[in-house]
Amino acid sequence: MKCIKALFIAAMLLFSCELQSGNRNQEYSQSRDALLRAHYLLFHNYADEIDANALTKAAIEGMTGALDPYTIYLEKREKFQMDLLTKGEYGGVGIRIGMRGDTLTVISPMEDTPAWRAGFLPGDRIIRIDTVQTKLLNIEKASDMIRGKPGSKVRLTIQRDNVPGEMVFSLERERIEVQEVPFADFIEPGIAYIKLNGFSKNASEQVRKRLTEMGKEGITGLILDLRNNTGGLLDQALEILNLYLPGNIIAVETRGLNPRFSKKFKLNKTPLLGEDVRIAILINQGSASASEIVAGVTQDLDRGIILGRRSFGKGLVQNIFPLSDTSAVKITSSKYYIPSGRLIQKEDYIKNTSILKNFEGGAETFFTRGGRKVEAGGGICPDTLIIDEPAGQLVSALWRRQYFSQFAREFLLAHPEFTGRENTEYFFLQPFREWLNEKGFTLQEPPLKEIEKLEKAFTDAGRTNQRTIDAFAQLKEAATLPIDSLMVTEKEILLLFLESELRGFHGGQRSRIEGRMDNDITLKAALKLILNEDYLQNVGISPFRPGDYR
Repeated sequence: MKCIKALFIAAMLLFSCELQSGNRNQEYSQSRDALLRAHYLLFHNYADEIDANALTKAAIEGMTGALDPYTIYLEKREKFQMDLLTKGEYGGVGIRIGMRGDTLTVISPMEDTPAWRAGFLPGDRIIRIDTVQTKLLNIEKASDMIRGKPGSKVRLTIQRDNVPGEMVFSLERERIEVQEVPFADFIEPGIAYIKLNGFSKNASEQVRKRLTEMGKEGITGLILDLRNNTGGLLDQALEILNLYLPGNIIAVETRGLNPRFSKKFKLNKTPLLGEDVRIAILINQGSASASEIVAGVTQDLDRGIILGRRSFGKGLVQNIFPLSDTSAVKITSSKYYIPSGRLIQKEDYIKNTSILKNFEGGAETFFTRGGRKVEAGGGICPDTLIIDEPAGQLVSALWRRQYFSQFAREFLLAHPEFTGRENTEYFFLQPFREWLNEKGFTLQEPPLKEIEKLEKAFTDAGRTNQRTIDAFAQLKEAATLPIDSLMVTEKEILLLFLESELRGFHGGQRSRIEGRMDNDITLKAALKLILNEDYLQNVGISPFRPGDYR
């Protein structure tokens, strides 16, 4: 009965919300009845016994799967992620974890948390959570076991390089606040740079606090870095905008088929920063949702400049509807529109357009308050397009295998006197090369796998001789890239990644960000523009007038 109720609720939510027209209501009733009857017939007439809950889940996922990627069925794990977003905190010990090969590994402890105070280090290998061996767990299950009610305890057993045996920590869980601002400081006199990771509940307050601590009166320019910020809560995006845009402005409008999801959102506070403070926002293809709202509204109102790469293109609004104590459906209920009237959402969001009666598609041209052309239907296009130089083959391969962080950890544990400020090229390039040799690291072209398959086929067929052996050896050698020469051609970016990890081991995420600033061409371009005396003319905007777009 419980699963039938869940299916009924899901069907109602997915097929309709407060249906208004008679014809539509009748169409919905017929489709709902067919769905419930199909569930009944399958459960009572199938040749084998069916798990009713599993059948219900499959039915719901079948419905959501035909729609956009954000309309989904949520179970306990996903509900936790939504709670984390909306509450901005969770019960835990404050460690970021990941899988290195098949080993559960500490990425980093968060500052001033139980794990940080206990002395956890990046690269520590967690082998047991309480009495459970972690080799039996995936990362989701391990995360669930480490988190828990504040005040409760969890025991973590770890192994650490250069430390014999096991280390056991009994940690009391605390309420961990999500820290969304890993870096906030002046990078030039008067120019504040803030890196914002997300838009969870406390994000805007964290930004406001950091700006206040820096002394808002002394800020002449703000560079807000939203690169790889995948978004979060709309109200936090509005609060961020209200830091430099005046109140009583309609910043965002949501439009949905159901009128209760169609709303206009106004800024309602006096801004923290004056209208003479110059604004630059950095975005890339990883900037989505709330990040795009902040960038798009700023662009539409000509309040600042947008630099980087075109953003992701997520302009859909979701609402969560509970099905039971442990499950819910998250449904796209409306779309975001920003002041120029454009839609941020990219066109290909819907998986099966045939199930929609009216599908919106096609890019259109809109205009900012100052008359500049901007396009809809594909994210936010920056005013200044900057494409970062991609990492080369060697650096990309080393990054994918997490070799920079592994080397940094092993080297610094063996050399605790290192401060993170030494000349990286002089001290570490050769030791890093020797370390790669010890690892047996080679870099191979994609054709090598095909060569090895062909060699195996020859061997299996008994057709090998000295000539074929020599020929295959030469082919494999040709397909193996010369690491030493690549270390020369990719030296600059390689040293950047290496120095960033070495600094990050000592100073956490802030130091890691600092280590990359000197080679961040997007940040450099923003700084150059924001310091330029002809800032307003260069970006083609005019001074902001609060009377517009109300």
